[in-house]
Amino acid sequence: MPMPPSRPRWTAACASLDAAARKAYSARVRPDLQANLRAGSAALVRQLHDNATIRSGSSGTSSPTPAVSSIDYYRNAENRVDHHVMTTALIIGDIQRGITSTYPFARQVVPPLLDLLPRARAAGILVVFVRIAFRVNRADLAPDNALLASFFDAGDIFHEGAAGSAIDLPIEDQDVVVLKRRASAFAGTDLDLVLRARAVDSIVVAGVATSAMVAATCYDAADRDYRVTVLRDGCADSDPGIHDFFMDKIFPGRGHDVVSCANWP
Repeated sequence: MPMPPSRPRWTAACASLDAAARKAYSARVRPDLQANLRAGSAALVRQLHDNATIRSGSSGTSSPTPAVSSIDYYRNAENRVDHHVMTTALIIGDIQRGITSTYPFARQVVPPLLDLLPRARAAGILVVFVRIAFRVNRADLAPDNALLASFFDAGDIFHEGAAGSAIDLPIEDQDVVVLKRRASAFAGTDLDLVLRARAVDSIVVAGVATSAMVAATCYDAADRDYRVTVLRDGCADSDPGIHDFFMDKIFPGRGHDVVSCANWP
């Protein structure tokens, strides 16, 4: 009668699959690597299941005996690997019609982001659009916040419900849209809840302005223990010198990766 696999063999199998999952994560959700992992995981599950099935020959009948409890864990190994590697979200902030039509520097990030979005979705990355708008009755504006008041008073491009506050990039059903009232994508929003619900632990940030929304969101994300990457040409600032300073000095100094849209994901 065949014997169930020994504990060392189970341990080695578990370690092999977990190492593969870590490799996929470090490769940042490469679709080709995911496909290889899914195929390898399915083969591993079949092998473990076959080895763990004990058949009785005493009565001439065969009946499977419950396998070692780990088999239940690895029966869904393919889903586990996908879940582990798909832990990145792309956060795009303040690319909305009123801003891109009013501020020339904001328009320059639209082409690289348009090229990037299909690749990100194809890789299974969660796409989150964040837009800024204020209530028309000014309920979310402090009386002494002159900066935000200046945005509100500049016209309806920052007014909730106005056409100018709509996202100026294509949105698909699986994407998430978050409304914010302040610079950071996390300030007063449910963004952190959405990311935790999807088991996201790494975010990639794009949008405008580099010194405002992008920087504030990166700082907030780092304080929440997210790994942060910034898309250099997916961000822009009214002052190119400030943009370069953040990309070359500030973000790397805080441990954030800075890459181009063409080189990600």
